[in-house]
Amino acid sequence: ELICQKLLECISNNMTLKDISATLNLSLKQVYNRIIAMQDRGYILKKNIDDNGNLIFLKACGKVAEEHIRVRIHENSTFKAALISDIHIGNLKQNFNYLNIVYDYCVQNNIHTIINTGDVVDGHNTKSKQLIEDPFKQIETLIKNHPYDENILNIICLGDHDSRMDQYGIDVKKMIEHARYDLIPLDYGRGIINIGNEKIGLKHRIENKNYSDFKAMKLILSGHSHKLAFAFEN
Repeated sequence: ELICQKLLECISNNMTLKDISATLNLSLKQVYNRIIAMQDRGYILKKNIDDNGNLIFLKACGKVAEEHIRVRIHENSTFKAALISDIHIGNLKQNFNYLNIVYDYCVQNNIHTIINTGDVVDGHNTKSKQLIEDPFKQIETLIKNHPYDENILNIICLGDHDSRMDQYGIDVKKMIEHARYDLIPLDYGRGIINIGNEKIGLKHRIENKNYSDFKAMKLILSGHSHKLAFAFEN
């Protein structure tokens, strides 16, 4: 309870996960695990990030809009991010070497945010061949082997393959956020990054998802198609 009280004090002071770790003399994972345990007991906390790859928790009142995340920009700084999508862990074509290349690029270019627009696992009922058929093992492989850097956070909009795992009683979002603080899943099919007064929409087509509010956004990043394309409107 004493640790919990100290954690809440740090959170109230808008301290980053790294700052809390240093203050309480605990590892990042130890601090994060305690925060997750607090959330499981009913504490309502919201995640934000900053442009240096720091995770920040805020106390919230009422229901949290999980599809939203805010990026804090330091003075005289510019928000930069790398974009990836559809890594389909479990598929025969999964390739962690590609993810390592992305991480190397981010480190070399001072990029602290990676945006992933969905289908982090291959799931089941897929048309192509699979290296890992067991859905639990797909997520375990993702959690265990996804690259890590303490200065890089991943914002994830989950896809249709991720969503279909609920037929096995698997909540991909919950499993990821309980295991890794650096992998931040927002919602299934959609997510919104708030930067100042601007919004970036993250989209991965899932049937019956509402995207009507995305029309007002200047930038929408979409997964699902497995090809690079740009479309301009107005």
